[in-house]
Amino acid sequence: MSDLADVPMSWGDDDESESYQVFLDHLVSCIDQLSARSLLDWCLRELSLSPTTFDWARSIEVADLVESRARELMGRNVANCLVDVLQNAVTRDRPVDPPEEIPISDDKDLVYARGAAQELAIRMGMKRGIAVRIATVVSELSRIILASPGRGRIVLVPLASPLPGVKIIATEIRLGPTGRERSPRERKQAERDSDFSLLVTGRLMDELVVEPSAEGGTTVIAVKYV
Repeated sequence: MSDLADVPMSWGDDDESESYQVFLDHLVSCIDQLSARSLLDWCLRELSLSPTTFDWARSIEVADLVESRARELMGRNVANCLVDVLQNAVTRDRPVDPPEEIPISDDKDLVYARGAAQELAIRMGMKRGIAVRIATVVSELSRIILASPGRGRIVLVPLASPLPGVKIIATEIRLGPTGRERSPRERKQAERDSDFSLLVTGRLMDELVVEPSAEGGTTVIAVKYV
């Protein structure tokens, strides 16, 4: 740990974020207090963070760097121990926002839902490119809702355990033809649009479930893990 021992530690406990304290507590279960703090502080500096600014949005990135640095300096056995305890820190111990329910009745709602989904994905530690994919899925499902009769909603659910991720629930969707007065050509186009949106969703997400809803429409559940 000689490479880390020279890292200055000028912060007090009052300056440490909750995520920093949780990470440090887990590290101490594998290595001594001084080594744990030196290792974590070094990794934060490499990521332009500090014990004060480190929050859960960067937790997976920090955990990956801690593992890599520990493997380099302390050996495989210690690194494997740290991987196990940091997995608990990232999944079990991190606070999770409550689900957000967003009624979808016009394009403004679609734009808001898309932005909220992207922000949630980033807070859960996902890379920006993955967050954009999740936002795209919300857009596609919102378009199906807007093309359907009645009301629909998007529910954004952060997942912490067993794997961190984001669940999207789109409810009261009528896939394909609806009760509105439409020509056969319009109904056929609605079917194609719905099929395309579900195809996009299936390709961008890790899990996709389509099932009847209690309201007589359809519920679409899509999940993306970190």
